[in-house]
Amino acid sequence: MLRMTLLGIGAMASPRYRPAGLLVEYGKARVMIDGGPRAAPAGRLDRWLVTDARCELMPAIRRLARRRGIEPGVGRFERGRLSITPRRVAHTSHPAFGYLIRAPRESEAARVRAHRPLNEPRPGSRRAVSVR
Repeated sequence: MLRMTLLGIGAMASPRYRPAGLLVEYGKARVMIDGGPRAAPAGRLDRWLVTDARCELMPAIRRLARRRGIEPGVGRFERGRLSITPRRVAHTSHPAFGYLIRAPRESEAARVRAHRPLNEPRPGSRRAVSVR
């Protein structure tokens, strides 16, 4: 199942919020997009992608990523059925990117099983349900 976790929503020098960062997890793959000090995930990472290779936070992101044995940068990531692809965006006077994140959707049956309350019958079952 694809899981995306915001680790920060602020700008670099925001006194109130951690720098904007997104942790993408699918199966055993873990990829960080942007982030930085106070917005870095715990545990291992397979890749650290950035949306702006010239951003003010790059020195700090490089230090954090290198401690994990990876080099941050703009790029593509593929592992199994997870694909993260950079897409150029008009944002600044130099190259900046967004990312297209693709992973297969769960089947409807899997979503129903995962989210069905324990006392609710399975879809299609003939068990009667009493309503009070």
